[in-house]
Amino acid sequence: MLVGFLTVKPGSGRVVGAGKIYVQIIKIIWIFAALNTNLMIRYFFVLMLVAVSLPAFSQGKAMYTNPKFYSMAKNHKTVAVVPFSVTIGLRPKEREKITDEQLREMQANEGFSAQSALISWFLRKQRTKPFDIEFQDIQTTNASLKKAGIDPNDLKSHTYDELATILGVDAIMGGTVNSTKPMSEGASIAVGLAIGFWGSTNTGNISINLNNGADGKLLWKYDNKLSSSLGSDFDRIIDSLMKKAAKKFPYMYMDKYEKQAKK
Repeated sequence: MLVGFLTVKPGSGRVVGAGKIYVQIIKIIWIFAALNTNLMIRYFFVLMLVAVSLPAFSQGKAMYTNPKFYSMAKNHKTVAVVPFSVTIGLRPKEREKITDEQLREMQANEGFSAQSALISWFLRKQRTKPFDIEFQDIQTTNASLKKAGIDPNDLKSHTYDELATILGVDAIMGGTVNSTKPMSEGASIAVGLAIGFWGSTNTGNISINLNNGADGKLLWKYDNKLSSSLGSDFDRIIDSLMKKAAKKFPYMYMDKYEKQAKK
């Protein structure tokens, strides 16, 4: 039950978050229970309520930062944000009305929308909180991938160090999305027209990751479940996710990671 809402403390590899709170609550309840038997029953029900509520509150969030982040990324200058790998799991009756080619095109366009939303967020963020990383122009990134014959739907078949060499960058940022319907406005309308309705609220999950260009190793990752509270399109979803993730996005706090590395 606890695994879905644990996070990892940046720079340490340690798990923190809702799971830690849960442990502290257990300790407090145990102390009170030892003093008063009647209280044990009351606090038992409180504990059960907390156990049920915390996973819903956390919404399946999980964040990881490589404990060796500073030594691996201290000389980074340029990061490329690549199209996301998107899987749209339409229902069987919905899937029958869309060809394989239409689905691949739709998923590729969704990947471009997520890519654009993420790099736009970082460019806006750098205007208010500058950090020493440049993001490769999105047109340069996509043109270079196309020139190398890389299909945006098949990015998973290429290693991150391979992509970094092709794009000439120090790190690769991207992600995966699994959803029950498209999130970009154009694709959502297209599906609605094709199948006759838009279906229920979107569900699924989204993962954003940063990988070292030299060896492809994972530097940072943030996972979350898709829900109505995050928004209904990639701009809103990325904005909601990154507002929370930015507090622990390592490139923004290199001084902190440098101090930790010297300890």
